[in-house]
Amino acid sequence: MRPTLAGVVATGAGWLLVCSDGLWNYASDPAAIAHLVRAVAARRTQGPLDLAQGLVAWANEQGGEDNITVALARIEPAVGTDSAVGTESAAAASEEAELDAPTTRTRPVAPTGAS
Repeated sequence: MRPTLAGVVATGAGWLLVCSDGLWNYASDPAAIAHLVRAVAARRTQGPLDLAQGLVAWANEQGGEDNITVALARIEPAVGTDSAVGTESAAAASEEAELDAPTTRTRPVAPTGAS
């Protein structure tokens, strides 16, 4: 089996939903899943975890014949750039570069042939 990858550009505020076929099998049409997310979100207002639990509960109510996995991320509307955003981005990039740097040894290594 070969994985399939795709890119998506968010064009507005909303939810990014990644789910297994345990949910997708019951609402695979994009309009149906969007309607479902809006309907469950109207009743579950405590954030992404609460919404994900509501979607899992809904799939179980439909029969729950498969493993059900739901991951959500809130997509906020784009805002203008300012110096704070640039600073945060630079700091995040610096931290990421540090994490990607090769690890150095912190204790001496015995010379080859030493016992």
